[in-house]
Amino acid sequence: MGHGDRYGLSIRTQLLSVTALVCAGFVAVAVLTYFAFSHIQDLTRTAIHRDMEEMTRNARIGRRLSESFASVGLLLGSSSQGETSLRAQGKDIAAACLALLNENPAPEIRAAIHGFARTLDVVTEDLVQAADALRMTAAARSRTHLALDRLEGAVADALPPGDPTAPPTSRPGPAALEGLRDQLASVDSLLGSIDPRRGAEQAQALAMLDDIMGQIPALAATGLGTARRAEELASALSGYKNAAQILRAALSDLAVGMAGLTRSRDGAMAVMAGLDERNIQTTLAVEHEIVEIIDSTQSMVFFSTAAMVAMLLFIMGYCIKRIVNRPLQAILKGIESLRAGRLETPVRLNRSDEWGRIEQALNTLAHDLSSSYSALRESEKNYRDIFEKASEGIFQTTPLGRFYSANPAMARVLDYASPSELLAQARDIGKQLFTSAEDWKALVRGLLGTGEMRGFEARMLRKDGVVIWVSINAHTILDASGDILYFE
Repeated sequence: MGHGDRYGLSIRTQLLSVTALVCAGFVAVAVLTYFAFSHIQDLTRTAIHRDMEEMTRNARIGRRLSESFASVGLLLGSSSQGETSLRAQGKDIAAACLALLNENPAPEIRAAIHGFARTLDVVTEDLVQAADALRMTAAARSRTHLALDRLEGAVADALPPGDPTAPPTSRPGPAALEGLRDQLASVDSLLGSIDPRRGAEQAQALAMLDDIMGQIPALAATGLGTARRAEELASALSGYKNAAQILRAALSDLAVGMAGLTRSRDGAMAVMAGLDERNIQTTLAVEHEIVEIIDSTQSMVFFSTAAMVAMLLFIMGYCIKRIVNRPLQAILKGIESLRAGRLETPVRLNRSDEWGRIEQALNTLAHDLSSSYSALRESEKNYRDIFEKASEGIFQTTPLGRFYSANPAMARVLDYASPSELLAQARDIGKQLFTSAEDWKALVRGLLGTGEMRGFEARMLRKDGVVIWVSINAHTILDASGDILYFE
């Protein structure tokens, strides 16, 4: 054996071997890190982009659906327009809603859109029929007033002032005609507008027309000319009554349509609430996926670098922190802000890679959600404005007679300065505001039995002590489990 064969590898060779091993470790770590980071980016990009796109689309559809609901309110306020205009407006709103289907919305939103469009078509047709019936009633009203004017002239001719031979009991004079005209004016006021909630007043108008028609024979007894004019008035009144019956039927159909539209609106609002909840769940799911990706990556990096020197561990830790952890923490912080409702807090990464695109998607989602919530708040404000500016008294109460809320019109009806004064002073509606506690008990029994009361007449006591007659339309408001929340 030669002299050189007694020794192992030289120091140079060993150093070169260690160097080669360290270099191989660097190469292995670099390759593993490259594939690990590619895997992380692919998974997070796929998961986050998929969910962010769906959430952004739902937010955009929700905002446009809220705008369509606001347009329905404008349509109901334009019933004085012609048939063509009403149909065109209803068709435009329905078309705008159906156009949302092109966004490929979630199945529950798609169902809500279809239901809203169908209900809107029905309401539009009912509104057109009600407008036509109102015009027909107005024409019949004009003919009736003309016939009454002619009868008044005939009576004046048949009964000259100061005629001692006129039997006062069988030949009514100007005073009777004046009473007849007052009754007819009351009927005109009850039949002068389109309001599906005034069904009891329309029935009262029909009864008053029957009463007026019952007075015609007495007016005809004044003379031949008077009899002819009285017959003309009777014919005009009959036409007026027929038109009023048609108007009442049209308004009844419109009330049914409006109830369906309200249910459709409430269903859409429930869908929006469900989407919000689903968005939160989606955010949590994305967060969970990211956490799982981080855990798997940390395990892979740990086992791949366990045999490496401290320098390799330091470099790997630095790369993970620089490329993965910091952006992920910023993304998670942004998701937590979205879940907490802080939509005004943007994500700031200042990156031009996939994390930058994720940052842009999150900020776009926050902006879209903020716009959607603003539209919802505006819709709620519009509803509150209708409540505050309504000409009829509206209030909510518990079955025990305690006010929940009341609008200014209700306060004015009961002679209170404001709704807050009414709620503060009226602690027991049955005892303080109803002249008879039995009336309140009868109203409560009816609502508990059928869930709705219409045209319930009772006497109520104003703040100044004046007793007034009121007609109450009320229904129960239930929670999700079917229990009564309050009466409205």
